[in-house]
Amino acid sequence: MDQMFTERVKKVMILARDESQRLGHDYVGAEHVLLGIIKDGEGVANRVLAALGVAPVTITQALEDRVAHPGGQKEPTPFTPKVKRIKEPTPFTPKVKAIMDQAVSEAKDMEIRYVGTEHLLLALAKDRDSTSAQVLAPFGATYETIKASLLAIIGDRPTSS
Repeated sequence: MDQMFTERVKKVMILARDESQRLGHDYVGAEHVLLGIIKDGEGVANRVLAALGVAPVTITQALEDRVAHPGGQKEPTPFTPKVKRIKEPTPFTPKVKAIMDQAVSEAKDMEIRYVGTEHLLLALAKDRDSTSAQVLAPFGATYETIKASLLAIIGDRPTSS
């Protein structure tokens, strides 16, 4: 199954761990995955968010306001010391594991042989109980609007003969 994930998704998951540590958390939750997608700044998920008029900085701020830990940092400054790496990898929550499984299902439902950031975004939005979905929804980024935007973007791609 790991082979299905694109290199960008793998990078996003590393960024999610970094965001978790930056915020002073000892776990990687769905909110960190969304922060990882935004931090990456590229990929189809970011194109979808842009098409929906969702500013990355707005989502980042809304997420940080909800989940920032007193020991974490909101925005690094030039004078902020580097975050020390925790020797043990920060564990993914069961919700993140479920979101990864849902991302695989989203890709399969679309008859796509890989899991990209767009599938992660769909999975995050589909779990309406997650902090990510609750932060995205007020900005008009619901599962339904994300899927419609994604299909419009994919429809614009040239197809090979």
